[in-house]
Amino acid sequence: MKETILSLEKGAMERWRKGDPWGFIEIYAPDVTYFDTGTPQRLNGLGALRAELAQREGKIHYDVMEFIASRIQVQENAAVLTYRFFSTQLNPDGSISNRIPWNCSEVYVRMDGQWRIVHNHWSYIKGERI
Repeated sequence: MKETILSLEKGAMERWRKGDPWGFIEIYAPDVTYFDTGTPQRLNGLGALRAELAQREGKIHYDVMEFIASRIQVQENAAVLTYRFFSTQLNPDGSISNRIPWNCSEVYVRMDGQWRIVHNHWSYIKGERI
């Protein structure tokens, strides 16, 4: 169960890393709530989230992604996933050009036999980019 959730998350993040945010749309529930550093307020529902991600499509790219200290707590048909995440862009010589540290928390619910995200929150670690 925990492996399935982490696999869904990593698969969606791999697509996002290449500028494709739609991997997450495939695992969000219709009534998802979402908030991150780029949204002025919480987004409610898949329609609002689709509109937001359409604006980001193709604009976010990074070379290396690191999941740190992931933790999944499962209770029957609900699970909470928390982790720290580093998205890193590299210079042509392999040195780091930009690294953003994130906190992520998500609530997954099993719906019709599949895990779906019903709440997602992203914030910078220590409140700022480094």
